[in-house]
Amino acid sequence: MTGTELADLRKRAGFKAYEFAGMLGVGVATLSRYERDHKRIPKTVEYAARWLVAEDSPGQRLVNALREALEPSGA
Repeated sequence: MTGTELADLRKRAGFKAYEFAGMLGVGVATLSRYERDHKRIPKTVEYAARWLVAEDSPGQRLVNALREALEPSGA
């Protein structure tokens, strides 16, 4: 996975960089380095990223549930 692919994956899923970094267990600066190809993306991060955004995966269902729970009432 390239940095551009990771950034595209994140953006298509609608995540802000700080959200995605937190879900992946890395800092925002590290995510930025990955996305700009300044640092090699470990396979564990690649797999986690794909799992989090895969259509109807347990990861995506968890993300959707968390978004709903954090949404302000009446929104």
